[in-house]
Amino acid sequence: MRRRKTRARIGPTFDLFGQVPVTWPDVVAWCVAVAGLRADSPRLGYYARFWNVPDKVRAAKIAGTFDADISPPSANGPARLARLFDSACRARHQRHDVYNAFPS
Repeated sequence: MRRRKTRARIGPTFDLFGQVPVTWPDVVAWCVAVAGLRADSPRLGYYARFWNVPDKVRAAKIAGTFDADISPPSANGPARLARLFDSACRARHQRHDVYNAFPS
C-alpha cells in the first residue's frame, strides 16, 4: 500500500538573524499584483518606500498568504462571477429605484 503524499504547511524561512528575508523581486511582485503598478514604473520605488511594502510582504510571508496574494486571480473563478452578479443586481435595483421614485 502506497502512502499518499500530503503537502505539509511550511512556514516562512528565516535568515541567520531570525528575520523573514524580503528580496527586491518579492517587493516588485507585490507592487505589480496588489497595487497594479508595472515593474518598470518610476513610481514603484516611491510606492514601495512610502507604503511600507517590505513590512507588508514580511507579514504576508509570516501569515503564509504571500503566494496567494501575488498569484493572478482566476478569470472565471466563482468569486469573480459572484462580484459580477452582485454588481449587476445593484445596478438593476438602482435603475428601478430611479424609475419608481417619480410617479408619472
